[in-house]
Amino acid sequence: MKDLNLLVWLTQLGLSVGIPLAVFIGGGARLYAEAMTLAEMLYLTEIDGFFQGDVFFPPLPAGQFARIAEERHDGEIPYVYVTYRRNK
Repeated sequence: MKDLNLLVWLTQLGLSVGIPLAVFIGGGARLYAEAMTLAEMLYLTEIDGFFQGDVFFPPLPAGQFARIAEERHDGEIPYVYVTYRRNK
C-alpha cells in the first residue's frame, strides 16, 4: 500500500534525525491489518456489544501483543480503552 510505505519512510526519517514519531492509523480493515505488522503499541476501544457490520478490526496475532492497560467506561453502551504492547 503506497500510503503505508510513505508512512514507514517518514517514520524512519524522523528516527534517523533523532525525532521519534507517534503514528496513529484510522482504518479500514485492510490498512489496519497491514499497519499492525509494524505497530509497537495498539490503542483500541473495545465496545461491549454486537453490532451489525461488514468490516471489523482484524484479530490480534496470537502471542504478539500483551494487554498492558485498560480503562473501563459504563453507560448505555459500555466500552474499554485498551493499550497493547508488542511482545519482544
